Amino acid sequence: MQFNCTIEMDNDAFIGTEPLTHPVLEVARILNKLAKDMDGAYIDGDTSWDGYLRDINGNKVGYYKVEGD
Repeated sequence: MQFNCTIEMDNDAFIGTEPLTHPVLEVARILNKLAKDMDGAYIDGDTSWDGYLRDINGNKVGYYKVEGD
């Protein structure tokens, strides 16, 4: 089994040098939300492990998918 994730960091949500706008914090926020969503889906019995990732502004910035057995 393999987890694949791609995040494009070329938009405004990833631009900034202030502590609360650092690109790494936006990636962390996206991955934290994904972890919570996957945890909730697992509890609810959802086994479709793929979807789009969105930045703080609601823009699609990536995709994730679990593949294999």
